[in-house]
Amino acid sequence: MQTITASNTATSPRSSVGGPLEKPLGATTSAEWMTMYEHKPHGKSTLFELEAMVAKRMEFLAWIDQQVNSPQTKSFEAVLDAIVARLPEERRSSGVTEAARGKVAVSLGYDDSAGAAANTGSGVVIGGRRSSSRGSTGSAAGGSQVASIVFQPEEDVTSHLLCRFAFCMSERWRDWLVRTERVLLTARIKMEMAKSPFTFLVDLMKRNGLPCAPLTEKQLADPMLHAYLEYRRAKADGARESEGRAENYYAVPLSLATRLIKKRSVLCRAGQAILFRDQVQEVFLTVFCAHLNRGLHSAYLARAQQQSLSEETEKSTVMSMLDAFLEQFIAAPTDSLQEGVAGAVKAGDVQRLAQTHFPPCMRMIDAHLRRGGHLKHHGRFTYGLFLKAIGLSLEDSMELFATLMTVKGGGSVEAFAKTSYGYNVRHNYGVEGKKTSYSSASCATLLALPPTVDQHDCHGCPFRFRDEGALRTVLGKEVHNPKGRDYPSIRPTAGDIEDIVSDCKGQHYTRACYKYFMSTHPDARRDTLFRSPYEYYSTSLESEVNADGVESARSSASPGKRTSVSLNEDAVRTRTSP
Repeated sequence: MQTITASNTATSPRSSVGGPLEKPLGATTSAEWMTMYEHKPHGKSTLFELEAMVAKRMEFLAWIDQQVNSPQTKSFEAVLDAIVARLPEERRSSGVTEAARGKVAVSLGYDDSAGAAANTGSGVVIGGRRSSSRGSTGSAAGGSQVASIVFQPEEDVTSHLLCRFAFCMSERWRDWLVRTERVLLTARIKMEMAKSPFTFLVDLMKRNGLPCAPLTEKQLADPMLHAYLEYRRAKADGARESEGRAENYYAVPLSLATRLIKKRSVLCRAGQAILFRDQVQEVFLTVFCAHLNRGLHSAYLARAQQQSLSEETEKSTVMSMLDAFLEQFIAAPTDSLQEGVAGAVKAGDVQRLAQTHFPPCMRMIDAHLRRGGHLKHHGRFTYGLFLKAIGLSLEDSMELFATLMTVKGGGSVEAFAKTSYGYNVRHNYGVEGKKTSYSSASCATLLALPPTVDQHDCHGCPFRFRDEGALRTVLGKEVHNPKGRDYPSIRPTAGDIEDIVSDCKGQHYTRACYKYFMSTHPDARRDTLFRSPYEYYSTSLESEVNADGVESARSSASPGKRTSVSLNEDAVRTRTSP
């Protein structure tokens, strides 16, 4: 079997924010994540061993992402506790010895003594092996027990650097890796803080060349500090009384706390920012994410250079393995969510479907358009692509918009077709402009839209952009029963509304949408969040019951049933520029 030199396949160029990397004298060897994976891996590994390492990390990160987005997750702290529970070796030991370095684990490393047999998820078959983490369904809120996982020191750094090369070719997956690695790092910091609550953060910052020190006697005697501590103590609740104690505060240079200073949430004295320990952790996480983004960019440049070479090398073999593995990791061909066939929905059907099966965001736009007779760009674009996805043909879409756009639509289909609005509709279907047929927008796209600006503007996620009073009014309204007209109308209960509003205040907008769906579809069985309005619609359509009282067969407008969320829109594409 071909042997690959690990140090040649995964490198991590780094420019430290605080200058050259300075480790405290006498410091013991730490886990690789404590130095932001600065060290290169040692020794040699076979291609099979490298695949096992990256499979293990990808599946663990996918499990973390599942916990973060699970509707059963009660809080972010519960997610961190679940991650810590799966890392028993790291809970027992905060560091590694020099003798452990150079050892690369070949196995997937699950700790049988901590309940590996309890993980009975079906998983996905990768390279002839069945994965454990991807198939897990245990929730961070205390669901079924899942297998523990052990990362050997060399395995941790090698798998992390390989993931950089795997995810660097797609901007969307770069963001996913940074976001998920940040959650994992937060859990590890929490684990170490429980062992050394007062010294760990200082050592961690200094180990990475980031100045940080406990408050000096002069700083502790500052009257402004005492006033600041009193302010924090009065503002904190009973569970965070530690915010009023000076030993939990540290001094860092102002340059490291610019984001916190911008929020006016820190005390600045004599060129130093006085930070609470959670704020110091936030500074470190920000530096880590910046470092990881630079590493991903360097990995992209290295891959671009590698692709220009014609000869087959060890590196190109590893990169081919990563590409093939990532393609299977993202989504299986049978797991894609197909959009509706054009013509399956007519223009006359839209209003009934909007009142019954549309998600709140699309129902809001439909009602606004029928009431006001006009929509601005973001609303027309997202609503038009959604209608295209559910099966509305180009001709029906032109007819619908010509009928509803009464303010500037021209008054007829022929007149509407000559306007810029008619051009935009044809552009959505790929018959104008660069002839690109667009897919419907995802929830992430809707959440990223700017707020509305005037009465003709209506777009985005209502769980994010509606104020609490307006949102409660919308949630309290009766809606048509998704089973059909012969069934009574339905509305969320008072408890459901409070739960949804609470999620909105916590910025858990997709979870709020999921809870609204479950409250208006009492017989629905679903344990994953929605990733797009079309997925909400297609799932709601499954609830329809025909005249014989039997669940209707799925029409051509809705996709075949699936058991997990597709990431088809996140398919990896080669970047055209650095």
